[in-house]
Amino acid sequence: MKSMRMIAVIVAALAMSGLMAGVARAGVSAEAGGYLSGSFPTGDWGEVAGFGLGLENATTVYPDSTKSFGIRQGSSLIYSFGHNVDVPSENLDANTALHTETANTSLWFGVGPAFRKHTGDMRPFLYGTIGVAFNWIDSHLKGDVQGAKYDATVGQTSTTFAWTAGAGLSKAMPSLPGGRLELSAEYRSGVNQNYLLPGEVTSSGSNVSWDRSHHNADQIIVRVGILTGD
Repeated sequence: MKSMRMIAVIVAALAMSGLMAGVARAGVSAEAGGYLSGSFPTGDWGEVAGFGLGLENATTVYPDSTKSFGIRQGSSLIYSFGHNVDVPSENLDANTALHTETANTSLWFGVGPAFRKHTGDMRPFLYGTIGVAFNWIDSHLKGDVQGAKYDATVGQTSTTFAWTAGAGLSKAMPSLPGGRLELSAEYRSGVNQNYLLPGEVTSSGSNVSWDRSHHNADQIIVRVGILTGD
């Protein structure tokens, strides 16, 4: 119970911290949200990365509070849990078995246009952003090579361009600290991330070769959180 209360406090603090000073101007409104998020990797990234959990915040400023158009900025910190994948046996010599172990911590920032229904209890919205993702990939290639233990660090820290496209729905809930509940989903792509796929590993006798290539780090983000502001 204490841990759930702590999570609620953190989410509320994220929502409040994002509220921008620009709302003081006449006709300008803003919404700020704090979220718990889940990350579901897809594409090449889905082959090696595991499910992730994170905290996010976002602020959307509407230059004219009677219009749908706004500017959204967001950030997130997500940890993707370790995931093990076997190297294809056809890539390896007899008496050799290897697998990759990959976990990741990512920090993301983005900004872009947003559109919403600005009246009513139920308010659908959509948005897109461009920004940057910082990744700390903890990846190892492990196993047995001709009867000998093998362990190589193949992860890398990198900074990449990232884009997102998302949509969601917010609902008025006066009992919540911010007054509104939001459910949303987003496709997020980190372009040209450098990480190792199991299929990029080969062996010949006691020699192991691998080529860490560039791939997109694509994921689907699902989030729930509270909003404050107009």
